[in-house]
Amino acid sequence: AARVQGLAEPGGIAITATVHDQIVHKLNVNCEDDGAHTVKNIADPVQIFHLRPSTARSFWRRGG
Repeated sequence: AARVQGLAEPGGIAITATVHDQIVHKLNVNCEDDGAHTVKNIADPVQIFHLRPSTARSFWRRGG
């Protein structure tokens, strides 16, 4: 988590592809693909996404 946090923009949120897959249909956010990154002590590159709020009202989708 600390290595992913280090890839986030100042004040932003970075997540892995695994987290993206779990939240993409549950939260009202835009996720920008930042590609695969090599991080310390992880053998394979990690796919990173940056979260962007879709609305100022709420991240949570209604009825879901």
